[in-house]
Amino acid sequence: MSVRSSPTRVTFADGGPAATPITHSDRFVLIDRELRIRGYYHGGDAADVARLAQDAHFLSGGEAVIPFTALPALNATLNGASAILLAAGYLAIRRRRVRTHRACMAAAFGTSIVFLISYLTYHLQAGTTRFPGHGWLRPVYFTLLGTHTVLAACIPPLASVTLGFALRGRFTKHARLARWTLPAWFYVSVTGVVIYLVLYHLYAPA
Repeated sequence: MSVRSSPTRVTFADGGPAATPITHSDRFVLIDRELRIRGYYHGGDAADVARLAQDAHFLSGGEAVIPFTALPALNATLNGASAILLAAGYLAIRRRRVRTHRACMAAAFGTSIVFLISYLTYHLQAGTTRFPGHGWLRPVYFTLLGTHTVLAACIPPLASVTLGFALRGRFTKHARLARWTLPAWFYVSVTGVVIYLVLYHLYAPA
């Protein structure tokens, strides 16, 4: 396992005879023992440096784990799966298919638990990922992020109580609370995928 830097050649602004080309490393490449590239990292980004350290630790120890840099994609996948299950569960109960509804909602709840574990694991180690965009997209992004974050904090207790009502057979209260829980939960799941796409694909590191 090795870490290599990707150099960028820079010259002095005046461009005169005394200007000497220098090499400035701002990008690192993590390579495993089989000489396969396992990830790219920016040296000026604290989150990338943390991911580099974590991934290098796992590779050097030979531990069979999901690469640390794969966790954001995993989180987005779990969010997407949760959104699909929620939509399927809603359609099922609208058609009076109670068993299908129960299965979909239980699966969505379990998927969200796995997501929460993966999300906390990643962000406790890597911290937050900064949004590099400018202009009109910046307030749009932070509005989306703000509503996502506030509602995401509400979903665990809301979903737990809603599920608890159903398990205890208190279906009137379950249905009443679910009218608020389901759309909020669905919004959080969908916007989680959108935020991932913006941060890791629309503004992917060059």
